[in-house]
Amino acid sequence: MNNVGSKISTNSWGGIERDPTLLQAWGSLAYDNPDKLFVFGAGNNGEKSSSFSILDPGTSKNVLSVGALDSLYDTPKRYILTGSGQTIQLESLVPLVFSDEGVLGVNIVVGNGDDDAVDICNIMANKTKTGIAYTSNQTALIEKLKKCQSKEYKALFMTYDATVLQLVGKSVQLQLDSTLNTSKFYNVASYSSVGPAFSGILKPEILAPGTRIISANSKSKKYQTGNFGCSQDDYAYIVLEGTSMATPNAAGAAVLVRQYFTDRKWMDTPRELDGKTLRALLIASASNKRLLGNNNVIDRRTGFGAIDLSKVLSFDASDSGISISKSDSQIPSQSHYSAQIIASKTFKSRRLSFVLTYLDPETSVDSVIPIYNDLDLVVTSPSGKRYIGNNNDIYGNNTDAYHFSTSEKIVLEDDLFEDGQCACHISFHF
Repeated sequence: MNNVGSKISTNSWGGIERDPTLLQAWGSLAYDNPDKLFVFGAGNNGEKSSSFSILDPGTSKNVLSVGALDSLYDTPKRYILTGSGQTIQLESLVPLVFSDEGVLGVNIVVGNGDDDAVDICNIMANKTKTGIAYTSNQTALIEKLKKCQSKEYKALFMTYDATVLQLVGKSVQLQLDSTLNTSKFYNVASYSSVGPAFSGILKPEILAPGTRIISANSKSKKYQTGNFGCSQDDYAYIVLEGTSMATPNAAGAAVLVRQYFTDRKWMDTPRELDGKTLRALLIASASNKRLLGNNNVIDRRTGFGAIDLSKVLSFDASDSGISISKSDSQIPSQSHYSAQIIASKTFKSRRLSFVLTYLDPETSVDSVIPIYNDLDLVVTSPSGKRYIGNNNDIYGNNTDAYHFSTSEKIVLEDDLFEDGQCACHISFHF
């Protein structure tokens, strides 16, 4: 990273089983490089376990872990076959690689999966063609395909619509349905690993879109089939899902935040943000309110929620403001750090967020103590009301404090947003 001047590392990978050595190695790397942000996918074990399913090294207290959100498409992975005036919806059995012109398949063959006289294997198992099978029984079709000697499909679709058989031998096009439902909000993807981490650390911190993402296609021969698509015919993209897709989305958001400050959108003098500050701003942008339908600032399964950069980056000075304290501050033992922040209702935003993030030294691999230095965030409002990090919902109601995290957040909305000077205190938790 130093050789190319990179400040953000995106990692769409993780271990299969718990690996304390791997966890410690990446936690130490992040701690020793405070100018950089290391972003990891949480993993795709959400359907296997309702908690504690985050994969190492994404469980590290010093990296930013990312969960996945579902797509805003009403029907994920919906494809449409058009030709001769027909429009037929298809279901994907084997993912399709497609070109940047938006045409998903030009060599298409249609077969009748219900007709025992049709050699469905020869029709479908053709690496140069996209196969579309009509069936009235998906289970029976899949059993037929399992018996095929060759499984190197370029792509494979099925439909229950018998009118597809009218398109046999005719010129047709296959397209991805690109209609978004903007009236709804994201849901947590069912496959996304959920927290907390095995050590009890709050993970993942944030969530980003990870379902039905158009991704660059691997050119490695190792990944020519299956979920990784194929590398022939110059098809450069593939539709995939997973926290591996959400992670680069979150890393890209971090890049935009960093560029916002280096391009002097915030102040006259450009500012280089370190990894901790980038993490803090992404967490400040996140919310569980619309995601989970509650007012909690944190959730043990989804962290601080779905990121929304419009909450922290403004190109209109009247929308919102940002205050960043010294990011290189160190707190002596049994002492505390304080900062004064002016809140103003002249801004259009009625959401006030305070975020503390820090890097913590790694303990030994065998240690049962997840955090070496447990810091607390406390904010006193202009009227003297006291709020504790990770301990209140957005309306000031007390919740259970969550101390196992190197990030703490307080959100004050609506009537809790007061004009005047707020006092922010950071101290050791004993």
